[in-house]
Amino acid sequence: MTPRREVVNIGPPILRWSVPDMGEREFHSQAYDVLSAWLAAEQFNIAHRAIGFFRLYEWETGFRPLTKSTLLRGSVHDKATTRTTLEALVPHIRMFAHNCLNKRRVDDLATVQKFIAMMRALGVDPDPGRTIDQMAAFLSAQMGLLGEGTA
Repeated sequence: MTPRREVVNIGPPILRWSVPDMGEREFHSQAYDVLSAWLAAEQFNIAHRAIGFFRLYEWETGFRPLTKSTLLRGSVHDKATTRTTLEALVPHIRMFAHNCLNKRRVDDLATVQKFIAMMRALGVDPDPGRTIDQMAAFLSAQMGLLGEGTA
C-alpha cells in the first residue's frame, strides 16, 4: 500500500530579508508594520474560532494581508454550534444593551430585549439576573414621566 501524500500550499513568505537588511531602519519599520497586521489578522481568527468563523487572506511578501473572503465552519442547524455562537455574543449584547440604556434609546432597547428573549428560548441567557429587563422597565417608566422628547 502506497502512503497517502498530501500537499498544502501555505502561500508566499510573509517577509523576506537578508542579514544586511536587519541593520536598516526601514526594514525594521516595514517588518513591524507587516507582522503587526498579521498578528491582528490571526488574533481575529483565534477570537472567532469557537463559532467557526474565519477570514481568509491573500498577500504578497513584505505587504500587509488583505481579507480575501470568509469561511464558516459548522452547521446553523447544529444546536452546539448555535449555542456556542450565542454564548460568544453575550458580552456584545450586554454592552449594546447598556449603551442603549445609557443613551435612553428605548426603541433600540426593545429590539435588544426581543433578541435576548430569542437567545433564552435557544438556551443561552445573556442576562440571568434580569438586570437589563429591570433597568429597561425603570427607563421606560422614567421616559413616560419625562415625555418622549426629553432625553
